[in-house]
Amino acid sequence: MSLTVRLVAAVSSEMACNYCLSDGVTPRHICLHDSWRNVKDPIVLAMYARKGGAGRTIMCLQLAGACAEYGANVLVIDQDPQGSLSKNLFGAGAVERLRPHETTAAIYDEGIDDYSRVIRQTEIPNIAIVPANDHLEAFDNFPDKQGPEHDRLQFALRDFVRKVQSDFDMVLVDTPPNVSNLPALAALNATRYVLTPVRPVKNSCEAIRDIKVRLADVMQSSNPNLVDLGYFITDYDKRPAFHRSQQRLLRQLYGSQIFDTVVLRRIAFDEEAYSLKPITHVRPGSDESQMIRDLLNEIAHRINESRESLVDVAADSPQERKQEELTAKVANE
Repeated sequence: MSLTVRLVAAVSSEMACNYCLSDGVTPRHICLHDSWRNVKDPIVLAMYARKGGAGRTIMCLQLAGACAEYGANVLVIDQDPQGSLSKNLFGAGAVERLRPHETTAAIYDEGIDDYSRVIRQTEIPNIAIVPANDHLEAFDNFPDKQGPEHDRLQFALRDFVRKVQSDFDMVLVDTPPNVSNLPALAALNATRYVLTPVRPVKNSCEAIRDIKVRLADVMQSSNPNLVDLGYFITDYDKRPAFHRSQQRLLRQLYGSQIFDTVVLRRIAFDEEAYSLKPITHVRPGSDESQMIRDLLNEIAHRINESRESLVDVAADSPQERKQEELTAKVANE
């Protein structure tokens, strides 16, 4: 049974696991802790956004926390030279002191022979990270975009993920805000699923068109298996009429591509950043933690639906129809 099938099945059961009950926490959510065990189908998901400040990094951290809360082994990969995701787990000083071979930059180094040395376990159970800092800037804008070296580099992260993904249930990739640079392209080539946070403001909403073009180009040129899961609204405030009108407009323009789950603007997300932990591990019973669990649940459903769609397409292929006709003919004889 696939990871997402297990996840969705657990949601339907409406059961809280003994792990949560033993901590004395009254479950306000449908716990999926047991559903993540013995998973043989890791999910690789990139958080991708055209604009900085869309909530890409903070949502990557929070989703990692929600996955780990349910017992999943999670690897987060920081592809941003600013290293914000890494700093939110280790602190700025510790990340700035990392040497190149201890960061994501090592993945693009042709001489690396042991990928496991760049994976660092965090203080949070079940969450590991490949951290980033300004050493990644050396690969930010590779000059020769047509040469063999660029071809090697754009698939370097994909090759890394393939070598380590069997040790994890979920791999989350945080991309840089500059979506035209090498780390962003490498992230899209390495992932199976891509997800975009959108703030209900003009520039963030308008960036969706550019994102769709870029994703289509990657699907056509270098990663035909990439699946666009859609767009979820973050930093949403119910009070301003402008936010409400922007949400209506997004749903009119993009329909089901917009997630039902909306992450509201809450100061707790900013406050708990100083704890160096996801909010699910600091305020497990809060509304903010429940938003993240709801988002994870919808991601699981969308992944499951995308896989079912691929099966339907394959079943309707000419080769499949020919095989069915041959099988029927043999049966009749």
